[in-house]
Amino acid sequence: MKARFTEKQNPVTWNMLTDGKVDVTICLNENTVTETYSGGDPENPEDIEQTVYEYDFNQFRENPEKISEETVRASPGKYLKYIPATEKSTEQLLAEQSEQIEMLKDCLLEMSEQVYA
Repeated sequence: MKARFTEKQNPVTWNMLTDGKVDVTICLNENTVTETYSGGDPENPEDIEQTVYEYDFNQFRENPEKISEETVRASPGKYLKYIPATEKSTEQLLAEQSEQIEMLKDCLLEMSEQVYA
């Protein structure tokens, strides 16, 4: 993904959050671009030029136990496409447990038919 900023960015920004997770921002391969905007002011219709900095970009939130700041700073390019694993919701966990219970119940019934037949 590409992102544009009005100020230069650091290759890696690492921010610890109060919930114990970390926000990581990766900005690599800086490209300086000059954009021209038409004047929106009728009294001053001159075009306005602005310099922006375009980067290959990724931003994600992760548990610091799964990723280290030193590793990210050493090889930020490896994290341009990084996507944290999503945790299963309570509903997903309950659905999986219900399926397992049904499967175990079926196995128990099948075994009891073989033992008592």
